[in-house]
Amino acid sequence: FIPTGDTKGPAAWCNVEGGRYSIPAAKGPVVGSNRVEIRWERKTGKKFPAVPPAPPDAMVEETVEAMPARYNTQSELTADVKPGENTRDFKLKSK
Repeated sequence: FIPTGDTKGPAAWCNVEGGRYSIPAAKGPVVGSNRVEIRWERKTGKKFPAVPPAPPDAMVEETVEAMPARYNTQSELTADVKPGENTRDFKLKSK
C-alpha cells in the first residue's frame, strides 16, 4: 500500500499466505488513497556466487518477479483506506 495523491505517510506491506493478508493497524496503510502493488518472487533453480562480505564459496539462489507488471510496477490497483477496520480483496486474473 503506497500513499498517492494528497495521502501522505509511509508505505505498508505484508506477506500474502494462502491467498490472505492482514496488516496490523499500527503498521497498516495510512488513511486515504493508496496504490497497491502485489509481488511474488519465484526461485528459478539457478545459483550464482554471493557478493562480499559473504564467504568466497557462498552461493545465492536466483529469484525472479513472478507476478505480471500490471499488479506491481505498473499497478493500477487502488485501495481507499478508511479509519478503523478495512477489508479489501484483489481479484487477480492471469492469461
